[in-house]
Amino acid sequence: MLSAGDCFTGTFPPGSSKLRRFIVLTDEVGGECTVAWTYASTLMSDMSCVLTPVDHPMFTKTCVVVYEEAIIADANTIRTAVANGALKPESRLNPRVLKRAFDALFASDLTPEGVLDYCADR
Repeated sequence: MLSAGDCFTGTFPPGSSKLRRFIVLTDEVGGECTVAWTYASTLMSDMSCVLTPVDHPMFTKTCVVVYEEAIIADANTIRTAVANGALKPESRLNPRVLKRAFDALFASDLTPEGVLDYCADR
């Protein structure tokens, strides 16, 4: 069962060649959960949620949560990626940082409507 605050590093979604760090923003319900990527860049356009190495050890640089690419993910796909070694589980986000990331999902002008609707019920 995936839970809000779970973190992973790896190449995801399947077929992607980019190493990504992502966080699960909602608990798994009915085999689905909300997932958002983080991205380290000097060209950060959406500053709704900035994360640093102080927030979690997997962030080696300051980065932002990329809400415009947030998705409703199939939990089995994530579990399969972990089992196949494509994703590496990281330690969980602490509740304070998770709340900040979840709240910023609603503050971002870039979060897809479907993700907002899904998360509003969580």
